[in-house]
Amino acid sequence: MPPFGTLIRQSAESVLTAFGAHALTALVETLSVSLGRSLALNNDAVWFVPAGAVEQDIVLGLLAALPMPFAGTDEPIGLIRRNDAARTPVEEALVDALREAGRSRAGSK
Repeated sequence: MPPFGTLIRQSAESVLTAFGAHALTALVETLSVSLGRSLALNNDAVWFVPAGAVEQDIVLGLLAALPMPFAGTDEPIGLIRRNDAARTPVEEALVDALREAGRSRAGSK
């Protein structure tokens, strides 16, 4: 599980509640993708992680995504930048590229 107080932990707890799960008694809290991946690959475990972190493992059939029968389980993401400085042309190009990649990815699902 993601650590208490993180947005992804709140999402994970919402999923568990929606499935009627009670408080977990055996869990590992981590934001480490390498640790979570190792635990998921080597144990009978459920791992709450952004889909992009396991996309290749799912394609290779090493891990399987569990179906989510309800909306609102996507983790919010964003771009943080200083607001007291003008963006450079390189920054503008990067932001545009990230937005386009996000739109393309969202359209492919």
